[in-house]
Amino acid sequence: MHTSTVCFCKKCGFSKFEDKVVQGIGKVVTYTIITVPPAGFEEYTPYAFVVVNLDDVDQRISGFMGGISTPADLPVGSAVRVYGYDERGLLIKFH
Repeated sequence: MHTSTVCFCKKCGFSKFEDKVVQGIGKVVTYTIITVPPAGFEEYTPYAFVVVNLDDVDQRISGFMGGISTPADLPVGSAVRVYGYDERGLLIKFH
């Protein structure tokens, strides 16, 4: 199975981008806490699917943050970083 990602600029709609290595460090913009997971993700519950504003580029990413069960566990604005990637997607933890 082949998957592809479609990216575009939220301001102008431009869709041709250059590859760039980023640090993967940023701040949580928003998230949703998953307590009833989809099939195959039961062992990871509870977790948050988070949206992060990266510090070194004007870009947002989204990913998986384990062990989050209440909003008190993850205040908006928390400093986080990407630490890996697996079948769940980008893996994020506190920085």
